[in-house]
Amino acid sequence: MKSQTKSILSAIHVALFATFTLPPSTALATTECEARPPSFHGGGAGYEVIDFWNGQVWATRDWTPEEFADFRFPLRNTFWKKNGPRHAMAASAEFLKSPGCIEGEYRYLNAFDREFVQVVSLKKFVSYGSGGNALRGTTLEKYHRLNFTKGQSIRVLQAPDGRSFVEVTQGEKAPNSPTPLPEGWELTEVTFLTDSSIELFGEIEVLRDKQGTSFQGPFVTRTD
Repeated sequence: MKSQTKSILSAIHVALFATFTLPPSTALATTECEARPPSFHGGGAGYEVIDFWNGQVWATRDWTPEEFADFRFPLRNTFWKKNGPRHAMAASAEFLKSPGCIEGEYRYLNAFDREFVQVVSLKKFVSYGSGGNALRGTTLEKYHRLNFTKGQSIRVLQAPDGRSFVEVTQGEKAPNSPTPLPEGWELTEVTFLTDSSIELFGEIEVLRDKQGTSFQGPFVTRTD
């Protein structure tokens, strides 16, 4: 009886050790860069999950809003988080490649019974200001093109040092009051006079204000 109890406890110990100490990536399968564009259309990449262990963001369209809301990560994926659904400001958008790949090539991951494409590599966390006026975010690498139509307006966040950050997404609920900002930061509104695109290529900063609005830059604007 003692021997059987000892064996059971030993098996439980092994299972717990595997659950909490193995890196999350051991349960997942990723591919090398391949020339297979993702089947994303419209104003964004769908639903995103963040792998903080490896500093990667993965996107998929293979979820319904209800499924995404109900999804919970397995215990071994302790360092993963869902990036909640957001309202895109651009008329349409596309990722030109996965970080570390050449243009037109992407890395894919099969996990949680779905296929994901890598859209971002995380670098470090950043913060400006404090308290309710703080802007918090991340320095990351991505290759993201936002498309806007003639007459469309967008807000641009201006930093004290002259850098500009374009408004990319809002939370599920649109801001219902003026955005509180750190001292020296300003918001302006820009209206496109022709069909235009904004390129967020390479290392950029993604900043979120208190209301969850995402501003990203630096960026390059191109017109038709």
